[in-house]
This record gives sequence, structure tokens and C-alpha cells, in this order.
Amino acid sequence: MGSIGDGQRLDYLVIGDTVNVTSRLERLTREIDAQIVVTDELVTQVRAEGTAGDGLLHRFTPHGEVRLAARDHPIRVWTSQREQQGPL
Repeated sequence: MGSIGDGQRLDYLVIGDTVNVTSRLERLTREIDAQIVVTDELVTQVRAEGTAGDGLLHRFTPHGEVRLAARDHPIRVWTSQREQQGPL
């Protein structure tokens, strides 16, 4: 992460594998109609740390493995489904 540019225009930029995977997971939310998609690695880390975020994991269910563009191996993901809206 860092800034790129010159004196006339300066942008802040984040690049790398984590950013690419996150972008693809965000795109996957639309493909599988989920509110949030996270990796199994994230769920495992949150549980291991025992942070306050651990209390939010009940909203997530295992979705299985998915293939993401430019990744050699599928990754396991968890999803939080969209809340159903009642009739207006």
C-alpha cells in the first residue's frame, strides 16, 4: 500500500493477493446472492483469537469450496445470507 503519482496528482493505492481475493469475494456475493462472503481462513483466525467478532460468527454458514479467478486452488468460504424483506 502506498501513494503513487506526482505533485499534480497523487493517489493512494493498495495492491496484492489479499486485495484481489477480497474483490473476487465481493463479486461472488452477487453470484450466490449472499450478503457477505468470507474465507475459512478468516473464520478460523477469528475463532482462534477469541475476539468480540467471534460472537458474530453465528450469522455465517459454510458454503463449501469455490474457484476464484487467477487462483490455483479452490478456497473454502462461509456466507451470511441476505435478510428477507417482508411485504411493504
